Amino acid sequence: MASAPVIPDSYNHVLAELECLDPLLSALRLDSGRLKCTCIDVSKRWLALGSSGGGLNLIQKDVWKQRLFLAHKEGAVSRVACCLHDEDYVAVATR
Repeated sequence: MASAPVIPDSYNHVLAELECLDPLLSALRLDSGRLKCTCIDVSKRWLALGSSGGGLNLIQKDVWKQRLFLAHKEGAVSRVACCLHDEDYVAVATR
């Protein structure tokens, strides 16, 4: 019998219970055929989304508004991570 996965204590909040992410992605223009959401991370304050166009979208969770968009020319964002100790820092990786 397979054991159930253990959820770490650091995962103690729910991002959101939505039927579909389409309205959020549409508002960020990540639902187009050109740009795709490539990665996601969440903290107590932020929802961070990386895109295939090399952009980082930071959305403030308590009001669900985009607060920052950063772009670069290094290619698609392959990984995004919110700092566990200081939510003012977000790490972004490309290829």
